[in-house]
Amino acid sequence: MITHRFPVMGSEAYVAVVGGPRSLVALAERRARELERRWSRFLPSSDVSRLNAAGGEAVAVSTDTV
Repeated sequence: MITHRFPVMGSEAYVAVVGGPRSLVALAERRARELERRWSRFLPSSDVSRLNAAGGEAVAVSTDTV
């Protein structure tokens, strides 16, 4: 088993890969960081920040956010 902890979204993520390649650990961390960039309320370019700033107007967002 391969395990990895890393900070993301104001918390700590824990990834465990059982019976798979080590590359899955890096893939999981990249994905979590990608979602953080989309959903963070602290990053002005995130989907969440743009939605909050839109004042009820339509905003194009990622499929993940939908």
